[in-house]
Amino acid sequence: MNAGLAAPQDEEPAPAARGRNSKAPKPSARLLPSDRYDAWAAAPAAGKLLPLLAGWAVVPEVLSHWPDPDETPVALISPQDEEAVTLRTGVLRALATLPDGQGLTGEAQGHAELLALAAWFRPALRAHLAGDSTGTLTGADELLDRLAATLEEAALLGVVAHGALTPVGRALCRLLEAGAAHHYPAVPGAGADPAARGSEGLGEDLTTRPALAQTVTALREALYAALPAPSGTARFQSDLTATVTGAPAPALADLLSAVGDIESEGHAVVWRITAASVRRALDSGWSADELLDRLTAASERGTPLPQPLAYTIKDTARTHGQLKVVRSVCCIRSDDTGLIAEVAQARGLTKLRLRRIAPTVLISTAPPEDTLTALRAAGYAPPKRPRPAPPSSIAPPPTARRASCPPWTRPTPCTASRSAASPRAPARWPPHSPRPARRRGSDLDDGTRPPHSAVRSIGVEVSTVTGPGELRGGGGGAVHGIDGVHVLSRGAVPFAVPDFADGNGRPCRVARLPG
Repeated sequence: MNAGLAAPQDEEPAPAARGRNSKAPKPSARLLPSDRYDAWAAAPAAGKLLPLLAGWAVVPEVLSHWPDPDETPVALISPQDEEAVTLRTGVLRALATLPDGQGLTGEAQGHAELLALAAWFRPALRAHLAGDSTGTLTGADELLDRLAATLEEAALLGVVAHGALTPVGRALCRLLEAGAAHHYPAVPGAGADPAARGSEGLGEDLTTRPALAQTVTALREALYAALPAPSGTARFQSDLTATVTGAPAPALADLLSAVGDIESEGHAVVWRITAASVRRALDSGWSADELLDRLTAASERGTPLPQPLAYTIKDTARTHGQLKVVRSVCCIRSDDTGLIAEVAQARGLTKLRLRRIAPTVLISTAPPEDTLTALRAAGYAPPKRPRPAPPSSIAPPPTARRASCPPWTRPTPCTASRSAASPRAPARWPPHSPRPARRRGSDLDDGTRPPHSAVRSIGVEVSTVTGPGELRGGGGGAVHGIDGVHVLSRGAVPFAVPDFADGNGRPCRVARLPG
């Protein structure tokens, strides 16, 4: 907020108190991006970091330090540490005295020596320090904690590295020595144009302060020297990848993120372009020609796009939009096309958002009950159709069980033989049931034969065919109710004969299991 990138939201009316003696709760604090945020987000990295560093240098608070570790840190607090800027300035000036190539160690003794040197540059800190007979500082535990937090923040922002000041840190130290903290809550450099270079676009607040303008310019140049210019081109390859060396420019990053997905990051950023990512770009409003033109303009050294990439974009665009999904809750149907056209144009039904998808069909975005109510209120008389019953998941009740064939005890294996009286006894059907049709290939002669699922299959080892209606096994047991037997052949595979019936007139199949 001090850098001018965020601003508090317009105050909302406080909620009313619920009781006579109760106090109304305070409205919640909210921050929104300011008008300068869009220009800052599109600027190079050096331009983005300038207002952040300037704001951190002068804000009266050690932002990452919380005195009581048992309490939850509170966000969006108002800066109120009057000694934070004094400590920050003293620490940076003390680090600036270190010889080149040397840095501060992270040990407690190194922090104590740094604090003593910072107090020499800023005597206001000596009020919190005391020394014993050996010269060791005492009573500085809380101040040492704040110093450690200040060093961590400086390292995070690139002001300190390996315990020594960076060129950016030295430029920031000169900004503090020029008295930038005296203008708080105004932040010198926060109003500068993030895309400008040198002394241009520093803002109106620095036109009358040449000393501050000079230090802000030096800090900007140090940032551009430390952060290379972003890359505005990419290398497109035949494996549908786009590689950008270094930091990509914001416009290029937005383009590649729209048409691809980031696959890896580091010294180079790699995007993978697929049919799904191209479809996502088409859904967001891009066209195939726009994508091809923009990607070709961003290609490194102006080389043409690889054919696989161009084909992927064109093929995806060719099939994109052939099918459309329309939101609908219910539909209105009528055989009268004129009535459908009248309902679609009725002003009293605009809240239904009716849409005509066929000459006799309208779709509505409102539920059926609301649509029915609105139609009747408009003077139409649609009937209320009952909701169709959902399909039942319960199986239909089975038909009456049929009597099973008499149990058969498996006999000992034996060789089947035909009846001596006749090589093949003709099948006789009981007089009390209709005779089924004989098979002819895969068709039936008439419709009297039950379906295949009703045909009974009985596996027996036949010893003797004693006559119509009975089969006898080698063990002496018999299966009654068989009108005839047709022995096909011998072998290891059972054979089904679907031309017989049991004693109750039900057709069955007798399968011979050879011994």
